[in-house]
Amino acid sequence: MRSIWIFITVLFLPHELMAEEGFAEFKSDYRYQLSQFSKQQVNEYQEFREQYLAEYDAFRQQLMQHWSEPVQSSPRERVIYSKDLQTRIRIDDMAKTVKIEYLTDHLVDKEKILQSLEKDENTAREVQFLSPASMVSSTIPELNSQQPLSKQKLNLIVQIDNQYQQSMAAIDSSEATPQQVKQEKMQLQSETNVRKQKLQSQLDLMNKKSLTYKHIQSQTLLLPNDYDYKKAKPFLKSYQEKVKTYGLSLPLLLAITQTESAYDPHATSHIPAFGLMQIVPASAGVDVAKKIYQIDTPPTANDLYHPKTNIDYGAGYLAILWRQYLGGITDEVSRKYCVIAAYNTGAGNVARVFNSKGSRSLKQAMFEINKLTPQQVYDRLEQRLPYDETKFYLKKVCALDNRYQSAIKNWSL
Repeated sequence: MRSIWIFITVLFLPHELMAEEGFAEFKSDYRYQLSQFSKQQVNEYQEFREQYLAEYDAFRQQLMQHWSEPVQSSPRERVIYSKDLQTRIRIDDMAKTVKIEYLTDHLVDKEKILQSLEKDENTAREVQFLSPASMVSSTIPELNSQQPLSKQKLNLIVQIDNQYQQSMAAIDSSEATPQQVKQEKMQLQSETNVRKQKLQSQLDLMNKKSLTYKHIQSQTLLLPNDYDYKKAKPFLKSYQEKVKTYGLSLPLLLAITQTESAYDPHATSHIPAFGLMQIVPASAGVDVAKKIYQIDTPPTANDLYHPKTNIDYGAGYLAILWRQYLGGITDEVSRKYCVIAAYNTGAGNVARVFNSKGSRSLKQAMFEINKLTPQQVYDRLEQRLPYDETKFYLKKVCALDNRYQSAIKNWSL
């Protein structure tokens, strides 16, 4: 994959350019180059997002040929389809359940389904973490009937709106100028409207076809007790190193990673964000590169697919939020709530929650936060954060953080 984000490397200046008569001209030219690069960066970001979401929508159209409800992955639920699209795995990390659904008009041996998923290239990686899992419930084949068009449209529009909110949160947390942010948001709104129009066309076409769907048989399992440990184990050494380096909380690092990528080193999203901790090169990448590594070049997508590099940047960004941007919050629980929200949507949006007239002043916000109890801080974030997706992100990370705090006591670290 070609790099999406490439920054201008500032070369050492020839000595003669530093002379007073030449420096003003150089400075003007350098600023022009930066402004031109900034436009290029925004264009590349938009190009990546459009391509990713176009592929997402095309896959949804494929699913609609087989499933009356073409569920796809979201922060609330991970969904993995077998290569032939006849089986899917739906994982709810918060409820600790996995639901396996398969299309069939006959009763099927559940063990054979699991065995086939173990060999399927799309599902094999996840299935290895599901044993031993205990059965919660199972069903005989139930009709996978065509949903009413109005209900199906509503469900799919919600998916698009959720992705819109995720992109908006990422734009807010980027290093772009206010003008660039405004332009990106306008472009995003236009893209979203086009996607909704295309969705309506797809639904109209599907309705005319009046497809006959197979029945669905399913089984719901509780995730194994060691599921979280098995997922995190390959990366624990790198996390522990960063806990020592920055004085961070291991449970919090793991909770964020599970929420962001479910420990998939090659995870990619439309933001665009990459790898285990879903690093956005234009925000977290820039911040860590400048403030910790003191370089002007943020990581590329290929860099971020390497687990150690990704954890370096994810933990580094968390440390910047914890020590610098939000370090003035005196109560550590209150600070943790704000840092979690800021990891998703940027410290500026967190500040707006606590400031009047939408001010993004962190100093003013921290003054207000320090007047509140941790529960009041959490409640304010839940009520006033600008995006529902960020509110859910806060809720999920906090729940997983509590779970990891208890679980790691029994781990061999």
